[in-house]
Amino acid sequence: MGKFIDLLNKKFGKLVVVERSENSVSNEVMWKCACDCGNITTVRGQDLRSGNTISCGCLRSPDLSGQRFGRWYVITRLTSDENGDYSWLCQCDCGKVRSVLALNLKSGHSNSCGCTTIESVTTHGLSKHPDYDRWRCMMERCYNKAYPEYHYYGGRGITVCNEWHNVVNFCAWADTIPHDATLSIDRIDNNKGYYPENCTFATAKEQARTGHRRKPTKQNKVT
Repeated sequence: MGKFIDLLNKKFGKLVVVERSENSVSNEVMWKCACDCGNITTVRGQDLRSGNTISCGCLRSPDLSGQRFGRWYVITRLTSDENGDYSWLCQCDCGKVRSVLALNLKSGHSNSCGCTTIESVTTHGLSKHPDYDRWRCMMERCYNKAYPEYHYYGGRGITVCNEWHNVVNFCAWADTIPHDATLSIDRIDNNKGYYPENCTFATAKEQARTGHRRKPTKQNKVT
């Protein structure tokens, strides 16, 4: 290991070193840095000195402020997650304001707060459809931060595909798969979102075998 070089209070690009952090698992010196954009990030000293890292990642993230994605109008950038993907403060045409991942905006996985689904229910009268409650709970756990198990879904980046934001499309898909009231909608890959290729219907026991961490509650027994 080479000679220790103190980087405290020095600036590298948009980063100012604010304190020493714990060494990495490979015993490399790490520093906590404040970026000009307001984010805090931890960087290897070697990457700071070499110029390999000059921001928290915001320089690589295009500015989405003022842009429109479906019904979302992007207001301002918030923070990035552990993968470097930024969240943006967005306002829906219906007036609701929420934090949305840039990845979900650009991919089209999120194009509204979910209000478009209310319109489709009102227009098409699907509130009595046998899969309506499944759809409603799916949307709630992905987009409603007050939902008891949001942290298992929307809280870790699980989203509903743009097509299924419309309950008509979801019910049409569900009608093609034999199932009854005892089955729940199940994601084949628990780390991916809700979309036709990744979803099926399964018993609670089958879901447990796929590694789902959620437990049945009064709110999601019909999901």
